[in-house]
Amino acid sequence: MPQLNNMLGNVLGMGQIVLPFFSVLLLLLVGKGGFAKFVTVITLLVSISYLDFFNLTLESALQGLVLVLALNSVLMTKASDYVSDHKADYYILILLATLGAELMFSAADFVTLFVALELMSFSLYGLAGAKQHDKKLAESSIKYFLLGSFSSAILLYGIAWLYGTTHSLQFSATALPGGVMTTFALLLFVSGFLFKLALVPFHAWATDVYEGAPTPISSYMATVVKVAALLVILKIFSYYDNTVLSACFAVLGCASLVLANLAALRQRNIKRLLAYSAISHAGFLVLGCLGSDFKVPVIYYLLVYVLNTASAFSIAYNYRGEGENAYDIESYYGLVKKHPIAATVLAANMLSLAGIPPFLGGVFAKFYLLNSLVKANQIVLAVIGIAAALVACIYYLRVVSALFLKEGESEAKPSITALITATLLTVLGIALGIVPDTVFNFIATL
Repeated sequence: MPQLNNMLGNVLGMGQIVLPFFSVLLLLLVGKGGFAKFVTVITLLVSISYLDFFNLTLESALQGLVLVLALNSVLMTKASDYVSDHKADYYILILLATLGAELMFSAADFVTLFVALELMSFSLYGLAGAKQHDKKLAESSIKYFLLGSFSSAILLYGIAWLYGTTHSLQFSATALPGGVMTTFALLLFVSGFLFKLALVPFHAWATDVYEGAPTPISSYMATVVKVAALLVILKIFSYYDNTVLSACFAVLGCASLVLANLAALRQRNIKRLLAYSAISHAGFLVLGCLGSDFKVPVIYYLLVYVLNTASAFSIAYNYRGEGENAYDIESYYGLVKKHPIAATVLAANMLSLAGIPPFLGGVFAKFYLLNSLVKANQIVLAVIGIAAALVACIYYLRVVSALFLKEGESEAKPSITALITATLLTVLGIALGIVPDTVFNFIATL
């Protein structure tokens, strides 16, 4: 029976890798806008069905989460906005990026991890400039490519140093000796993933790219990329106990909380606001890795964050205004009058991200994460986290007030598909707050 289970797991794992490749080949041959979207949705759904739900590990559970978030980005895409009727490049790149993220979860050595990261990254470079003849999109894509290339070079340099000190490219709890060289190598390696998390000071690209990129891709980068990068960070903390690395994470996490929340207070564009929100939550996640028994509270926080962020991007995209200022908060004035369900869903996401009741997912996420810091005697970090959370409430509530309290007539056209997917994601986020103990116990078994 164990051999049968292992064989079944191998078959399912191969299916998740081979299926996207066949779908990409199919789209290259006969792909068109509508057909390409259909094939991509089916590919992602079938990939989800390949998961062994009865023997989930942390990696396979996060793979499923990535597939769901990628599916949300595909479903919220309007072909008229970004996708030519005669080209499937957009959906091909989404499939390749998702495949790269999945391969990162199963990587057992640094080389495989780097190749998977670059597969995801290069796909996103193209997706960030998916709309033709748009200078803003082209500029954001170039910025992302240049800064991403530098971060990849630094990461690869770190891997080379790690190989030089350990003579091994395998992840191992005992592979790294102590010393300055090892610490330097780890810092170089981790820096590449801090770029993907958009942690201060590696965040300079995030706001411009999130604002300029197609909104479904901004959602993808704020959720899928964060999940993949955080898993690597968790592996580093699980395998290697390094005091200098922990100190750097404490400083960078606090800097991200302070700078991102202060910058978000001045934002009038909801995409830039969500970009700074993503940087702030990345700071919380990194600080959480310094807590006591950090895996469970960090994963719980990650789940709440990505579900609410993906839903918020979907509503913001499909119910935006018109013209160059389509994503200004003013364009959402009075949304509750014409689209009460959409306004309620977006408000629920904002309140949950802020950690404000009655949406207890965000409340419990922050409480358990900060509590783990207190248990680890990281009182200063916990106090900074509480202060940052209070500041964040200001700009989240500003969006809520725009939806319900401001006068205005929204010109948004309803999107049933976007509303359904966003509502389902929000309901999942709310459910995490209704049964937190059950979710915690499940995460602990992974």
